[in-house]
This record gives sequence, structure tokens and C-alpha cells, in this order.
Amino acid sequence: MADNAYENRLYIGNLDQRITEANLIKLFSTFGKIVSVDFLWHTRGPKKGEPRGYAFIQYSTVEEAQLAKTQMNGRLACGRPMVVRLASEKYLMDSKTPLILHLMPKTVFFWQRNC
Repeated sequence: MADNAYENRLYIGNLDQRITEANLIKLFSTFGKIVSVDFLWHTRGPKKGEPRGYAFIQYSTVEEAQLAKTQMNGRLACGRPMVVRLASEKYLMDSKTPLILHLMPKTVFFWQRNC
């Protein structure tokens, strides 16, 4: 395992409400051994029991996490581009690059039958 646990831990955001923890594991298990998944839910208020729209996945190695990040960031899941970054990364944005370049999804057809 990595010395710094956050180097092999990914933040996965902009998840559609229909994506389940099992869907997420299936999507990301192809990149390596997943050692933990934190799929977050609303715990109170009118959305209690509903998914929060983001999760954390930890891989056994930094290389696996980097591969998953590279391959999955911007990929469509239920019609929404996923945001995938290392949990240790701040929400980085180069001021010289227009916002639209950061948000352009890569085309892939995950979960279209289930969405």
C-alpha cells in the first residue's frame, strides 16, 4: 500500500442518483484491487437516504488509482460526466484554460441500459 493513503484514494463526483455502490465497484474494479469504498448518503433532511452524488474509492496501489483517474475522469455514467481525481488533490483549475475544457466528457456508454 502507498505510504500516504490519499495517494491511492479517489474522489468520484457528479454521480447520477441511479448509480449504486455495486455499479461503482463494477465500473472501477477493472483498474485494480479496490480496498475500500465510501459511498455517501444523506443522513438527514428531505433527502435522507438518497445518495449524495459522490464517493471515495481506495486502491491497493498508487498506480491503480492513477490509471482509474486517467481512464474514468469525464466518462459518462447515466448520461453525466464523472469527476474523478485523487482525494488529496484540491479542485485545481488552470486560469489559462477555459472552464469548458475541464468539463468536456469523453464518450463512453456505461449504464445506458440501466439509466
